[in-house]
Amino acid sequence: MKGWTRALTKGVLVALLLLAAWKLFYGADTHGLKTIGIVDFYGLRTLSEAQLRQALQLKEGDSLPASDEQAHRRAEEAKQRLEALPGVVQARVNIVCCDADKFILYVGIEEKGSQSLHFGSAPQGMVRLPEDVVEAGKSFDKAFMEAIEKRDFAEDDSQGYALIPDCPIVQPNLQFSRFHLASFCRDIES
Repeated sequence: MKGWTRALTKGVLVALLLLAAWKLFYGADTHGLKTIGIVDFYGLRTLSEAQLRQALQLKEGDSLPASDEQAHRRAEEAKQRLEALPGVVQARVNIVCCDADKFILYVGIEEKGSQSLHFGSAPQGMVRLPEDVVEAGKSFDKAFMEAIEKRDFAEDDSQGYALIPDCPIVQPNLQFSRFHLASFCRDIES
């Protein structure tokens, strides 16, 4: 009987740990839904935000299914409704985690006659970044991912560029910004 009780206790502990991990990752919502906290629009030129909201049929406070597949299906349906609006060439609906444990919906459109971004072909030359710049970038990426995993990804733009205030990330972030500034200054001087 002792072995059975010990196994049951371990099972309950594992279940509680899994539930705690679920709550940490998906927030306090235990009903299997993701709540939309912010809907952010971009690319509007002649269409109004109200017209887009009507076609989107998603708003702040609405819930998305917990399943990524189902949530992305809802986003795809919203994208199709936006692209059906007169004058819309292309639409994007991206679900991003998280602000105050609520999801952000980025909604973008390209209207007919708008300037669109076109990229040139990939460089073919042998020029590479200096190793210290590459290492600073890797250090920044690692620190930034750690901050995201801790759900601490605030941004300070007061210096004219993005600084991440989480202590472990400040140093690589400043170093990376110095490389960027030094490169920018060299470009201006030449």
